[in-house]
Amino acid sequence: MPPRSARNLLVAASALHIIAYLQAVPAHLRDMGWPAHARFHVFQALLWIVGLDLVLLLVALYPYARGERWAFGALLVGLFTSHLGYFLAMFVISGGAPPDLQAHVGLGVILAIYVLGLLLGERGRTSPGLKPTAE
Repeated sequence: MPPRSARNLLVAASALHIIAYLQAVPAHLRDMGWPAHARFHVFQALLWIVGLDLVLLLVALYPYARGERWAFGALLVGLFTSHLGYFLAMFVISGGAPPDLQAHVGLGVILAIYVLGLLLGERGRTSPGLKPTAE
């Protein structure tokens, strides 16, 4: 089983990711300079990211915490689809990223927390000298 600290970092990162998007999206939804179709897709993407992060949070809390091997794979998929998605989009859509550094730094910190949780979890699971933390 991964250490409790790994699980807590993964849960915190997923919850913070949801909060970050819930704070950022309303401004885009109210921006009447954007076509209705673009605002539709922003809202749709918000539902996707919140849903995906909730699934990641639940996977970290239950199957990953129990040491179920498939859960690490699911959390790894979440790293690329959810937490890295913002940064991947910056490279794909040139000039589309938010102009302020705050979004980059905030989501970068959340990404670092998530990656640290994955690394600690795998280190705890694969290191022979470490014993699992009791619940």
